Amino acid sequence: MVTINAPADYPTLVAPLPGAVLFIQKAAVGADFVHLFISGRKALEKELKRLRKLIADTGVLFIVENAAGDATARLARFETYP
Repeated sequence: MVTINAPADYPTLVAPLPGAVLFIQKAAVGADFVHLFISGRKALEKELKRLRKLIADTGVLFIVENAAGDATARLARFETYP
């Protein structure tokens, strides 16, 4: 599982997970699951452009906005799928 900008206690927050789950902080080609923590549209646009090339065709990108009141999550839904 790739996590980007995740809080330090992320593994504790999502526990328990199967023993085979590894937390990786850098996405590589063919990534199956990316959990992206982001704040701001510019940062989102930059990460989406980069991650589109790396996530597997059947992969999942789960986006969490860090900034309260920001429309980032709604924008991600529309900008991720061309």
